[in-house]
Amino acid sequence: MNKRVKIILLGFMIWIITFIANFFIFLIFGVEADSPPIDVMWNNGISAFFLGIGLALALFLVYRDKGQDYKRTAWEAGIAWYVIILLMNLIVVVGLLGVKLGFWFPSILTDSPILIIPIVVGYLLAWRKNEV
Repeated sequence: MNKRVKIILLGFMIWIITFIANFFIFLIFGVEADSPPIDVMWNNGISAFFLGIGLALALFLVYRDKGQDYKRTAWEAGIAWYVIILLMNLIVVVGLLGVKLGFWFPSILTDSPILIIPIVVGYLLAWRKNEV
């Protein structure tokens, strides 16, 4: 599979894992479900946990091929995944669910690890490759 197509598909995988987790959190603890509402901090924490799982899986799948240019892959993956996550959240949360745009703006910062972590991992792998 083409590396860039793989990166894009992995970006959608990260978003889908997080979205499904948030969907189940809403179903279980939503106000409409007649159960105790979950605190926003707990919701963000659980969401970050599943985001970490998706990101770790994507990092493993994108970097498992040996002999690649890790730094280039790092920048491509980090930027692509960040843009995919932000746009999908904008389309679904603001566009389809009708949540106010002000709710989406904090995700620009809270989703920044999706940009930073792949780049750091890519540079660490490139450094390790040069050491050997």
